[in-house]
Amino acid sequence: MTWSILGMEPDESRDTLKFLFEHQERPEFVYEHLWNPGDLMLWDNRSCLHARTDFSPDERRRLRRVTVVGDKPYE
Repeated sequence: MTWSILGMEPDESRDTLKFLFEHQERPEFVYEHLWNPGDLMLWDNRSCLHARTDFSPDERRRLRRVTVVGDKPYE
């Protein structure tokens, strides 16, 4: 969803984003959860990226969002 970096020339912005996107998807940084009924996943949006893969529209999904007060993770 990120198209460019403000203040950078278009070529520099494109190259920087390409590097960052490739870096963040390296296997040592990726966790892929294989879902089972009753699973619960939590993550800190300030400290990680997350994305879902496609799923069957016949599968039930229940999502809840929680916001915790504070501005520093792990304190």
